[in-house]
Amino acid sequence: MKAMINLLEGIHRTLQDLNITHFLIYGTLIGAIRYSKILPWDNDLDIGVKWKDIARYSNAEITLAFAKESITTTYWYKNGFYRLRKGSYARADLMIFDDYYNNGVMTRIGIESYFVWLHYRRYHTFPAKFLATPLPTINISGLNISIPREGKTVIKLLYPDDYWKEVKPYGC
Repeated sequence: MKAMINLLEGIHRTLQDLNITHFLIYGTLIGAIRYSKILPWDNDLDIGVKWKDIARYSNAEITLAFAKESITTTYWYKNGFYRLRKGSYARADLMIFDDYYNNGVMTRIGIESYFVWLHYRRYHTFPAKFLATPLPTINISGLNISIPREGKTVIKLLYPDDYWKEVKPYGC
């Protein structure tokens, strides 16, 4: 858990230095809202960024910026996210969202979201108005990090079938 918190700190510092709007999303957002910490059974962090902010930088510039925090990056074109690692255990996914249909809905970018559109539109979208800046912040594991506006509503939209459940993996 300490390695994940250390990774979250490094990601937060790097994105702040680059002036990239970022926010907790998916399971990390659930942990922050429900428990004020990273879910103890989660194996990665989920951070969202706006396409318009991150697109100002080349892949090389992003890689170099994260390297200053000893974080390695791999961009997954198919899925439209960066996989970030620090050490052998701590891992995060930096999900990129955009309103590329200009319909007021933030959608994950990537080839997969285009071809598997039904799945992505059901489980990976939320209204763009929830990312109006300045974003609210929440304390998670001692760090104050941005979350989408109406964070609980975003969770309901991302997990429409089971947002109210505490779903732990087998063995936890």
